[in-house]
Amino acid sequence: MQARRTAVWAISTILGIAGSAAIVFLLFKTTLERYRIWFDGDIAAFQGLAIAALVWIWLDYLFGTEMLPK
Repeated sequence: MQARRTAVWAISTILGIAGSAAIVFLLFKTTLERYRIWFDGDIAAFQGLAIAALVWIWLDYLFGTEMLPK
């Protein structure tokens, strides 16, 4: 069970970072210096967190780790 939970956290973090980078660099074709509000890359960090959270929820369900209460 612990290995599955670790896999859920690792995969969701990697996909969150990769998804955010893909949006910034491939979709919008910009840099982190231009994709900002307060400091360089702040929007990319927030969207990476959001993507990782969505992926985490689905991986928790698919792997059956039951980290979320029913």
